[in-house]
Amino acid sequence: EFKECTNILFDNVEKVIKGFNRDGYADNFDQYLVKHAELLKALRKCMEESPEPGQAAEEIADIIVARGEAVQDSLNGKRAKENMRLTMNMYMVTFVFPAILSLDNGKYTDLTDAISRKWSGHFKNSPIQATDFDSLNKGFRRKLCYITTAVCESVGRPENCYELNLI
Repeated sequence: EFKECTNILFDNVEKVIKGFNRDGYADNFDQYLVKHAELLKALRKCMEESPEPGQAAEEIADIIVARGEAVQDSLNGKRAKENMRLTMNMYMVTFVFPAILSLDNGKYTDLTDAISRKWSGHFKNSPIQATDFDSLNKGFRRKLCYITTAVCESVGRPENCYELNLI
């Protein structure tokens, strides 16, 4: 049942990752969850009904990697394939993993670990790691980089001081 639902997993990845920005990520992620509700439901069912959840995680990871490979292989040219690999890496980290972890953050880490391991082993130079939606979304709330933050703190100025906002 899960395998049939994965046909839409990599639909419009370029368009989807454009929604990974400060202003739209929360809404775009919610839309992603709605669009992929059946896929996530099938994934949950597969994991929860399996007598061997570890084995189920490995099999699901294989299916997801195979779908990613099919998308990449459908393209012509080394550059197009490389660009798609990078796009899919971003997509996996910003939408797929957070969606899986939204099912139950602690319960599905074995699955996201299996996907990360197999993805990184299959797609060269693609070491991806799972993170949840809240961690990614909180990153947008920091307006300045850590160097700027450190400098501001060292001189006793807040991150939203006049001088920094001017810059």
